[in-house]
Amino acid sequence: VYFVSAQLTSQTEAELQHDLTEAASLVSDQRQTQFENVARTARLIADLPKFKATLDLADIPTLEPIAADYRQQAGADLLMVTGRRGEQLVLVGEPLSRPVGRAADVLSVALAPGVAPAFWLNPRGVLEVVSVPVTLGLERPELLGTLSIGTLLDDRRAAQFKALSGADIAFAMGGVVRASTLGPESRIALAALLDAPSPAHIVIGGEEYVAMTQPLGPGHSAVDPTAIILRSRSERLRTLDAIQATLAGIALGATLLAIVVSYGVARTIT
Repeated sequence: VYFVSAQLTSQTEAELQHDLTEAASLVSDQRQTQFENVARTARLIADLPKFKATLDLADIPTLEPIAADYRQQAGADLLMVTGRRGEQLVLVGEPLSRPVGRAADVLSVALAPGVAPAFWLNPRGVLEVVSVPVTLGLERPELLGTLSIGTLLDDRRAAQFKALSGADIAFAMGGVVRASTLGPESRIALAALLDAPSPAHIVIGGEEYVAMTQPLGPGHSAVDPTAIILRSRSERLRTLDAIQATLAGIALGATLLAIVVSYGVARTIT
């Protein structure tokens, strides 16, 4: 019984680590798929003749309803259009979102080789933004501005990732946890994981979790955008405790039965 109990404990811990790693991979794959879909949508919108013609005029009253319509069709949380010099023309969706650094930096991100996500601060989470250039002409393309589409990594998005991976998810940026499936009261405790090596153990609301941090961008510091993936260790141990209690009951029953049988055999022989 002791041997089986020890093996079960070891197996449970190994499965917990495996499930945590698997959940982190699922979250990473889902984010990558989401980013590729948003980037594809941004490039399609940036190539639309109607959008190019309106941006070329740089008439904000005309551009605003068109941008709002494209944002709704793309299912994006934010859509921003900048002009030739990187000046903001239109921003629809999340008005409280802001890029880290100067707004003109969006232009340099859009013109960089390849398409890479940028991360903006938002009171409700972390905004993952894709910026692409809007050009006119083929042989010598003229830069008209940039188009940025953002997806908010908030409590709602964390819940979607949890439904996919079965793990609790949190999103942090600037050293602060900004969204979580464990509720707002857990954010201060979760922030301690940003500096801790992975995997780490943490107790939240009386539950013990095994956690792993996953950078959302190229940076790996505590202030960079980060996803935290957590698996409940207490939940696994409760199941293990029930099995161990059953094993202990079987051992006790077997011992009592052996005593009774042994007494009967000894009495019969005597």
